[in-house]
Amino acid sequence: MGMDTFACSILRRFLLQKLESHASSHEPIQIASLGYQDIICASQMYELWFGEGAIDKLTMRPNTDRLLAIHGRNAAGVEIVPTMESFLELFGNVKVDVIDFQKYQGTEIVWDLGKAIPEKLENKYDIVIDGGTIEHVFNIAQAFHNITKMLKVGGLVYHALPINMINHGFYNISPTLLYDYYGDAGFSFEYFKMVHTIHGNGQVRWHEENPPHTGRFQLKEERGVHLVAKRQNATQEMCYPIQAKYRYKETWR
Repeated sequence: MGMDTFACSILRRFLLQKLESHASSHEPIQIASLGYQDIICASQMYELWFGEGAIDKLTMRPNTDRLLAIHGRNAAGVEIVPTMESFLELFGNVKVDVIDFQKYQGTEIVWDLGKAIPEKLENKYDIVIDGGTIEHVFNIAQAFHNITKMLKVGGLVYHALPINMINHGFYNISPTLLYDYYGDAGFSFEYFKMVHTIHGNGQVRWHEENPPHTGRFQLKEERGVHLVAKRQNATQEMCYPIQAKYRYKETWR
């Protein structure tokens, strides 16, 4: 699970909005990460986003070289892989919980996201980060419902998920799933794009386009989908959407 420069830039945009809306409060922004994320962000962005000397405030992961090798050409321009906590703390007053099925860094809340979360995690978080985790959870419907229950009303979920990465995880995620689940669960869509990574001349670029809701499409290259959705109501019932293209029988008559 890794958050590249593009993913970090999207998270940054909405995290800054959250921090601004909480400016009058002394309470930290509560963040949950589903799995421990590798921060694969181009080194030049730290100074651009956070000012001179920002990179010196980061704590480097001891296995940085190994992580850079794993992420390969997607790590172009990346010189350091910081701990996720030290990266997020650059933004300001935040408190980070990592939820994983096993200890990795040693500070994780150990929980299988395919099972209902404990009550103590409900309505707790301002932001839930899924940088590419739930496609690896077999009981994926429960994982989506867990996200809904973890968020406070007004809280944001950020997803960076594969559309057509064969054998990457248990599942590839069609945009229609995100449209229909979060639409029925009472969320608003703050950002929703299909993203194609473009490599060339030792650089990485990203192309964004709007994902269709129900229209079929074909892809020649691997793509992901990035979504930020906001919880708008306090409903806690499990949401089982019917796929939109099949909801209206008149369409098929």
